[in-house]
Amino acid sequence: METIIRIAELLGVAIGASWITRILTIKARVKQEDAAAVKAQAEAKKEQIDTIKQLVDDIYKPTIEDLKKEVLELRQEVNQVRSENERILEENRQLKVENTELRDAIEKLRPALVQPRDASGKFARREGK
Repeated sequence: METIIRIAELLGVAIGASWITRILTIKARVKQEDAAAVKAQAEAKKEQIDTIKQLVDDIYKPTIEDLKKEVLELRQEVNQVRSENERILEENRQLKVENTELRDAIEKLRPALVQPRDASGKFARREGK
């Protein structure tokens, strides 16, 4: 009977050791699988970032460069137009002064030739016409 108890004890120890080993193995495997999953997620994120960088390099950078070039050209054109506009405005001011001086001279020489103008600068109607 003692041998049966001893055999039962040995079987119990063997089964218990087997379960403990199994539990420890499962824990180690879970940790290993978790580490692999984290690594896979990191690699997936890295691939996504690489894909985004490639898209930026292939699509957006050329577009940005084209837009920068166009903005620079437009700025130059605006500066030219502003310069030309300023020149025309100065010429207009000079012509107005010259026109006023000529009108004054004509009025002094032959007052009958000067046609009256209204406030907007248009010729006013003469009476009787």
